[in-house]
Amino acid sequence: MKLAKVSIIITAIVYLIIGLMFLIAPVRFVEGIDISLNSPTAIIDLQATYGGCMFALGIFFLYILKNLILIRVGLVLQILTLGGFAFGRILGILIHGVPKPIIFYLLVAEISGLALAVYCLSKIEE
Repeated sequence: MKLAKVSIIITAIVYLIIGLMFLIAPVRFVEGIDISLNSPTAIIDLQATYGGCMFALGIFFLYILKNLILIRVGLVLQILTLGGFAFGRILGILIHGVPKPIIFYLLVAEISGLALAVYCLSKIEE
């Protein structure tokens, strides 16, 4: 149970940091991943998706630390979100070719967090 809470806390912190980064300075933080923002619409959508949504997920991950049932839900959400990011990156690599190294670093982090959540959920389910 302790490792499950640690996994959720780490995920919450990462999501909160990413959310804040993209809420405060979205243009600055997409430069490393080659996203060009050429209109207010693009900037606002990035702020909503990478900023608002990620920040809200981080808050939710902190909220669910209250009891065992919610911790299970949090681990499932961690698996689904990190799995979705990893799946999207792998699919993108297969379709579009080799990206900058940052994509592989993010993919390793996502798969690691996914594996940790799967492990923790399997131990809680026993």
